[in-house]
Amino acid sequence: MRRVIMLRALVWSVLLFVVSFGCAQERDPIVRIQANALSKAFFVGDLKDPTDDPEFYLRATVVDVASGAGSDGLFTNSDAQPTVRVRFEITEDMLLARLTYERID
Repeated sequence: MRRVIMLRALVWSVLLFVVSFGCAQERDPIVRIQANALSKAFFVGDLKDPTDDPEFYLRATVVDVASGAGSDGLFTNSDAQPTVRVRFEITEDMLLARLTYERID
């Protein structure tokens, strides 16, 4: 009797072990990027060669203003900024834009 109970326990444990590994599947990774995202190569070309980095034209634009905001002091910085040429630098947690020329005042 004891031998039958041990045999059943062994069969159930082996069956449970096999079934648990049969059901385990790796899930697809969660994609946390927005729609229409651009690849890093678009901004910097070859990641290992900084000589082929493309230049972009950049200008600050106001896209949202709080309701009832006055225009005094609101557009002083962004409206007067000219269009500049920049190259992008990708770090671990930031995308930096650097001027491609020296500023002479």
